[in-house]
Amino acid sequence: MRKNKMNLLGCVLVILVFLFSGQGFVKAQDTHADTLLIGIGPYYSAEKLRKGFTPLVEYLSETLDKKISFTITESYEELAEKMENGAVDIGFFGPVLYVRLKQRNPKLKYLVTSQTTRGAKKTAYYFSWLIARKDSGITKVKHLRDKSFAFSNKHSSSGYIYPQGYFHWLGLVPDEFFAQIIFAGTHEKVTDMIARGEVEAGSSYDANLWSAEGRYGRIFRRIKKIGPILNPSFAAGAHVDDALCEQLITALENIPQGVLDKDLVYTGFRRLSETNFTVVADLLKTVE
Repeated sequence: MRKNKMNLLGCVLVILVFLFSGQGFVKAQDTHADTLLIGIGPYYSAEKLRKGFTPLVEYLSETLDKKISFTITESYEELAEKMENGAVDIGFFGPVLYVRLKQRNPKLKYLVTSQTTRGAKKTAYYFSWLIARKDSGITKVKHLRDKSFAFSNKHSSSGYIYPQGYFHWLGLVPDEFFAQIIFAGTHEKVTDMIARGEVEAGSSYDANLWSAEGRYGRIFRRIKKIGPILNPSFAAGAHVDDALCEQLITALENIPQGVLDKDLVYTGFRRLSETNFTVVADLLKTVE
């Protein structure tokens, strides 16, 4: 009997060693090892993001000869969490979220930054705006005192961090300056709330403002332009092979015309120097 118990114990130990060795232990990211999963935050409505990113992902799948899919998270916090626990392989991040993740996960691999076209020139930057309704009587920043104000969320570059940096530069403390501060969740909700009169002013980025004017007409007054701000970028988790990262960079920098949906704003991708994120890191030191 004693010998049988010892044999059983030995078997259990062998199984445990196997499970927690490199051969038997299954990491979170290995659950979708056959598929490269891209995570995208709520930059636009889920419908608009699906419409815009589906042809891009199909192009990448065909070009890399690899199964690729994408998921749209309900919040930027969820996107960050999924990236950190390996539930997604590639993330599409605004500069603030990228810098925060990079600080916590130094092995995060920057790939490329999205571009937009202004006039006939492509740019990797955009701007934040402080806005209100034209019929509100608000025409200057000083008129925002004791008004209700909507930020998008605390992870947003244009919807929170850069406006906060601007207020700090002016010597204003938002909690004391505004009568009420609201976090709408998304940029779209910020402009929706202003349009419906649910909040008196707010901050959002230029492309969302253009989109809101398409829905509501030219009812918004642009009070202050803040920026430039680096466009969202793709970055890969540490577990993604370097060779695959290089393939992704090449494919994204050489997207054929017609792949990117015109409603998604982005018209291309470019790999930039990571020193471009230094200004964001410095800004975070100021406002956090």
